[in-house]
Amino acid sequence: MNVQRNLLRILFLLASALAVHVHVYAQDGAKPQPGLQPGLQPEYQIGSGDNIRVTVFQNPDLTLETRVTENGTISYPLIGSVRIGGLTISAAAAVIAKALKDSNFIQEPQVNISLLANRGNQVSVLG
Repeated sequence: MNVQRNLLRILFLLASALAVHVHVYAQDGAKPQPGLQPGLQPEYQIGSGDNIRVTVFQNPDLTLETRVTENGTISYPLIGSVRIGGLTISAAAAVIAKALKDSNFIQEPQVNISLLANRGNQVSVLG
């Protein structure tokens, strides 16, 4: 009887943690974009705590591996602080490319961003 009670408690805690995780992900995770065709996954949105690699074609000195700060920014060589939190990977690459071009550092920058590790949403269940 005691084993069954403990098993039910564990199942309840797991179900509660899953419900909280789904709720948090629905609020903060990748949101569907308008005009997205049914069945296609929305593009990942960069969030605080994500580790990314930024590369610029034929400019190896501008390669940077960094972590997105809590306020959604990174510090990038030549252009300084860039806000990319909440943007998709391709939109963030376009922001960095535009900043490099507008600053007259590179005429036609081809920027690529790779997600190295995402922090994800963490849930703790105490009980």
